[in-house]
Amino acid sequence: MTQQALTSLPFAQSSVDKVRGINGWVFEQVLLRELRLALSERGIKVSVIHQAPICGKATVDFVLGKIAVEAKVSGTYEDSRTKYAKYRAAVELKGWHYFYVTLGESYERNVRQAQEVFGPQRAFFLDRPGHWDELISAMIEAQGT
Repeated sequence: MTQQALTSLPFAQSSVDKVRGINGWVFEQVLLRELRLALSERGIKVSVIHQAPICGKATVDFVLGKIAVEAKVSGTYEDSRTKYAKYRAAVELKGWHYFYVTLGESYERNVRQAQEVFGPQRAFFLDRPGHWDELISAMIEAQGT
């Protein structure tokens, strides 16, 4: 019942398989909707793959055109450089660009780690001024490559 109700929300962009982290799912849905809207306003139509497999049991939250997006509500909670470096290599083997987008990150150490692993032009922190516009610009650029 909860899954059906969540899927019926106006911002839902995919079905809900499991309700583990409701905040994460809501953020992912809103982010995907707003990214698609921003790209569409610029005349860019892209396909979407939800929960795309990248290696082993690992999946990326969604692939928008040529961009695999790792969406986090509040960043990571541990040193996950090794895990995400492995995922980045697998994502790039598929010909995608790997983007990290978080609603907010309060620990500078985690900001630096994300920029280290994903690259400074592929890690976005939406609580920081200008990062939404930078994200959209980077996505437009990556769709063309």
